[in-house]
Amino acid sequence: MIPVTINRLLAALALLTLAACSSGSEDGTPATTTPTPNTRPSSTATLTITSPTPGQVVEGATLVVKLAVEGATVLVEASRDIRPDTGHVHIALDGQTVTLLAGLEYELTDLKPGSHLLEASFAAADHGPFNPPVVTTVTFTVK
Repeated sequence: MIPVTINRLLAALALLTLAACSSGSEDGTPATTTPTPNTRPSSTATLTITSPTPGQVVEGATLVVKLAVEGATVLVEASRDIRPDTGHVHIALDGQTVTLLAGLEYELTDLKPGSHLLEASFAAADHGPFNPPVVTTVTFTVK
């Protein structure tokens, strides 16, 4: 026979399990959860697009993007060792990611005529964003 104290313990565990599995409140509405705050680190870096310059008109379908990073080192490989002074450069053109490992120079090809928005961001070694994000943009035109 099981002693009464163990029975009480088992009953308490069963109640806790039922409470944890509950998917709503007593009135039948779904339970809500509060998301955990973003715990991404901040960075010491500043990122600048040095080419193209704002409003620059580019001839041809190829453009070499040039960037400058101060206060940090650009890595060539991903890592889980997240530090505020190391990371990767991500490049997006017109809202579409082009590369996650741009380095400080990256060649864009097959550019179509018209106005374009270039975005460069300095991300942590694991490719996640810093908080706040380190981002810079420039618009240019392909002729």
